[in-house]
Amino acid sequence: MYFTMTQRLNILAIQLVVKTLWVFDWLCNFPQKLAYTAIKLSAVVLFFSFIFGLTTNVKTDFSRQLSYGLIDAFYTDPALTGMDKTLAAVLGASDFGNVPALVHKIDLPAITAKSVLVMDATTKKALFKLNSDARTAPASTTKLMTALVALDIYAVDDKLAVPYFCTVIDTQKAGLPESAEFTVKDFLYALLVISAGDAACTLSTGKVSYNEFITLMNKKAQDLGMTNTAFTNSIGLDGVDSSHYSTAEDLYKLATAATKNELIQTIVATKEYTLTSADSRFSTQIHSTNKLLWELPHSVGVKTGTTLEAGEVLIYEYADELKNLYIIVMGSQNRFFDTEALLKWILDSYSW
Repeated sequence: MYFTMTQRLNILAIQLVVKTLWVFDWLCNFPQKLAYTAIKLSAVVLFFSFIFGLTTNVKTDFSRQLSYGLIDAFYTDPALTGMDKTLAAVLGASDFGNVPALVHKIDLPAITAKSVLVMDATTKKALFKLNSDARTAPASTTKLMTALVALDIYAVDDKLAVPYFCTVIDTQKAGLPESAEFTVKDFLYALLVISAGDAACTLSTGKVSYNEFITLMNKKAQDLGMTNTAFTNSIGLDGVDSSHYSTAEDLYKLATAATKNELIQTIVATKEYTLTSADSRFSTQIHSTNKLLWELPHSVGVKTGTTLEAGEVLIYEYADELKNLYIIVMGSQNRFFDTEALLKWILDSYSW
């Protein structure tokens, strides 16, 4: 068939437009094609890693590099829709390979706490904050600082006698008899497992004066960067005119410092313990005030607290192979419910 020059030029123009559209379409879909190829490659690598016996760490490395690294490079365009955005969200691509990565936006559960902080201790990443810098009475979470200062003053096998005035303090007690001797280690167990005020009182008057002990508590608080904290007693009682206070941010600093000590870390994870006096005349079994140690798998501490001003307070730690989370709730009406709800919300919202 014969075409005129004008017809040939028109056909050429149409061909150029069609080819341009094809090239444009191919380029637009290139990231998606490459992303899907990366996913397939990651699956193949993980499959062969199991066949050839690679370690869990190596498998995790491959998985994270391929899924959080390569995919992220091509799924940051805000114009992505449908399957592209779903894929990016599931893989945590929006966080550019960092973990924990937000993968689901879920509404905050109903909680009663006035102040909250949820921290990923491994990455030092705050996963949730609610008035976390508000000054609030810390109640018996104070005893973590009492334990740290006591370990600065005493050896764990030192023996102390329980003074009479420590047996009559109006607070939670372990029922330690007047003049009975216990090791500092036993006092620390009483202090942190059952939140015993008689143990706190004894530790803070055994070698230095009570005022000196409180001064040491406040000095250590400053050393730890707890700039919004003031202690007036070693037990966690409410201070006059709210003078005994801390914040969720500061309690996180205290908790992480305290649990670096192996003995404290062991004690705060203890569900029950038998206290025995040095002469074996007195013995009693104590149980942890932190019921989440029994109820939630991977719970590893750390400290409860309750007073009229403080309401219910809890510093809670959760740890497994990938995660190390701290949840601090202050001014709560139901600290265990709040903490459990927040933990579930975080685990459902983030990927590690």
